Amino acid sequence: MSSELSPAAAASSGAGPVRRRGPRGGRLWLFRFIVVTVVTLVAGELGSRAFWYLRGGVPLTDPGRVLWSIYPGLRKVDKHHPTNTDQTYDVLLLGASTLNPEFGPIELMLQERLTRELKRRVRTFNIAEAGHMSRDSLLKYQAVGADRFDLVVVYDNINETRANNCPPEIFQSDYSHFGWYLTANALAPYHGRARWGLPMTCRFLGTLAQRFLSSDKLVSRGDPRADWLPYGQTVRSADSLQHNLEEIVSIAQSRGETVVLMSFAFHFVDDYTREKFKKRQLDYCLHISPTDIWGPHDQVRHGVEVHNEVITRVAHAHPEVIFVDQQGAIERSGRLFNDSCHLTSEGCQIFVNNLVQELLRRGILPIPEPESQE
Repeated sequence: MSSELSPAAAASSGAGPVRRRGPRGGRLWLFRFIVVTVVTLVAGELGSRAFWYLRGGVPLTDPGRVLWSIYPGLRKVDKHHPTNTDQTYDVLLLGASTLNPEFGPIELMLQERLTRELKRRVRTFNIAEAGHMSRDSLLKYQAVGADRFDLVVVYDNINETRANNCPPEIFQSDYSHFGWYLTANALAPYHGRARWGLPMTCRFLGTLAQRFLSSDKLVSRGDPRADWLPYGQTVRSADSLQHNLEEIVSIAQSRGETVVLMSFAFHFVDDYTREKFKKRQLDYCLHISPTDIWGPHDQVRHGVEVHNEVITRVAHAHPEVIFVDQQGAIERSGRLFNDSCHLTSEGCQIFVNNLVQELLRRGILPIPEPESQE
């Protein structure tokens, strides 16, 4: 016999009514869950947009500009929307500190020289930054999206050598063994595509957690770890540099843009020591950056030479690419170098002249008519 009491028997026995969750109660809980979920997502989205706005000036209404937060130079491109179909000659500069105005007047000199040769307005978009590598150049070039340039100048090399200062099992071809690139690679797919800020914020926070938990397995963009320096003798970065340059050339072809690759001009002195550099006793002018911020002197030199071979090979494999042998055309002298890679004003002038002369020779710029003699 069943021991359960009927509702009537339960009431008569004083046990009280039995409460059962009917359809209405279930719907109420579902409604509460939906409301909490929606409120959480809305708050997360608004918080994400506010975070990227405060962190890097990413517009609240366009989270797809997320790479502004790490590549602020992209703002100028997005603001002016250059095109290669108007009367303005637009030039994009990709690379590192050698092209950056804080380290020399190459940008200004190039703008002035091109203006004189073309007899038209020249506008430069310089998104070269100190410490950047060819991976940055590729990510930034991809990020300019629908904008078009008359000329794309790429100048990467020496910073790639820093990537080799790690055990082979740590090295990653996309340079994600740097905390910087772990984050940059994660955010890049969202640039120009994201309509919501929350997903990329979650991805970003994930990379921060990964960087914190794996900090002992990541390469620093600052001075290399002393115990990892011997690994830098193997130039693993050569394949990465080649891949990045090939991708840039491929994008340029699809966009109908003229791209310039250049061998890297350097001046490594034989008697280099950090102490002599600090005392300004070497064959440099200003002594800006000591060579060993990239690694041991001879090791860095070997890496740069291997990279120059890669750059030359990529350029020669694509006849449409303009190649300028800056290393072969610039004298290795303290008169022209402030350190192993940054040029003096005179060195910058020679650098620009080499570039423009090759553009003239290849017919990219109109050859000026000889002045008539009366």
